[in-house]
Amino acid sequence: MSTKRRVAAIAAVFLTSQVLAILIHGFVLARDYAPFYGSLLRPMTDNPGWPIFMLPASHLAMSVAFVLLLERTLGDGPILPQAIRFRVLAYLLRP
Repeated sequence: MSTKRRVAAIAAVFLTSQVLAILIHGFVLARDYAPFYGSLLRPMTDNPGWPIFMLPASHLAMSVAFVLLLERTLGDGPILPQAIRFRVLAYLLRP
């Protein structure tokens, strides 16, 4: 994989993870989070020890890891064993 293609893949995975995080946590689960605002969930301004850029930085690190893992996992041969191997390794990467 060329560097240009690798950077494009990382950008696509990063953008997808950011958009899905906003959609899921900002809209789909907003009513489920509502009872916890003020007690367990505090605004970002109340927590100066957690910089606002940390969540996108963690998504970027995850994007790089997934693209590099996919690049190393896929090769010639049947696709099913490669897909299973990638899925198992991706599962082990999650926090």
